[in-house]
Amino acid sequence: MALDDYSRKRDFARTPEPPAGPELIGGKRFVVQRHNARRLHYDLRLEIGGTLKSWAVPKGPTLDPKEKRLAVHVEDHPIEYSSFEGTIPEGNYGAGTMTIWDSGTFEVLGEPNAEQQLARGDFKFQLHGSKLMGNYALFKIKSSKKNEWLLLKKPDFAAQPGWDAEDHLEPVSSRTSDLQLIPGAKSAKMPERVAQVFMLREIEDLSVEETARTLGLMPATVKTRHLRARRRLQEALAPELKAAITGAFPFLGADCQRMTERVMAALEAQGFGA
Repeated sequence: MALDDYSRKRDFARTPEPPAGPELIGGKRFVVQRHNARRLHYDLRLEIGGTLKSWAVPKGPTLDPKEKRLAVHVEDHPIEYSSFEGTIPEGNYGAGTMTIWDSGTFEVLGEPNAEQQLARGDFKFQLHGSKLMGNYALFKIKSSKKNEWLLLKKPDFAAQPGWDAEDHLEPVSSRTSDLQLIPGAKSAKMPERVAQVFMLREIEDLSVEETARTLGLMPATVKTRHLRARRRLQEALAPELKAAITGAFPFLGADCQRMTERVMAALEAQGFGA
């Protein structure tokens, strides 16, 4: 069975990872998990043939077509693993903290199907994620004895020179703080974990480290989410503030914008949005 290796390597009484369930057919989801284990790496998983075909990518995926990323093909994982986040305790296979870095759907490019492309060692696909987009290819290194592949980004609309995964640790729930950059985007409720970070930092006045321990997050994640929450609050407050100034001081005319900027600058000087 495709998931035998996965089950054999784990004691599910000692790890929070999901046990292998029935193989499910039909989906085309992908997930990239940031795995802070003995050595930090990223796990790329693609739903193919009822399981998650998986590759460990030491330097993480990229949007830079000039970069070639080593990708070690590892055991298949169950579909349920696509939503797994948590800490695998010491003494277990893959011990360390795992978070979802990106997720979405994918489609196979060209012929034949995914299983046949993988079997020949040349798999082309397109990702539709929050961070990873566009065309990619996985090529098996024929001279390798360790099931090593290369993950390549193809030159296309999503290509970005110098793009590195470690520079993009923000949650996958929002791709950018500037909604105008996303066609058809609408304002949405702040994600629960982002709101929790903001509350603990702003209201409870906890440090980054204390907030991280309370929510079970990494300090770097707390910093990123806190900055995003403040930025969103600024963006929501600025137009309301300008409207209030315009209503109270209509004689200012075009100077209303300048007054708004001065008030926002004063708030920032007191720590708001910094």
